[in-house]
Amino acid sequence: MRRYNSNPVFVVCNVQEEQQIGLPTEAFFTQEEVDGEGNIRRHFVHINTSIGATPEEEVAVDHLLRDIKDASQGTLSKQVSDKLMGLKVLASKLKEMRLYLEKVVQGTFTYNAQIINNY
Repeated sequence: MRRYNSNPVFVVCNVQEEQQIGLPTEAFFTQEEVDGEGNIRRHFVHINTSIGATPEEEVAVDHLLRDIKDASQGTLSKQVSDKLMGLKVLASKLKEMRLYLEKVVQGTFTYNAQIINNY
């Protein structure tokens, strides 16, 4: 691969995973390290990824959906997209709360009643 691209990215798409929301992908790149003897070693480093559409692509999809006879397709896809985005935000917020509470339990953060009671 390095013959064609000096910094390739390796992407794995797990199409068998059924419990995944969104596209189940993982991406990696290789990082070079030189050991004490001067040998170059490469190892994979995980990259956080997110697959989405650009605004131009979203406009193009909306135009294509207008050509479909059943007009409910456009609103249905919008509703599904909105629900998916809402679930992603909810998951992110729950993770943030979990990390905060873990740090309170560990003693890294002090207990703050305003944060805990803010609902």
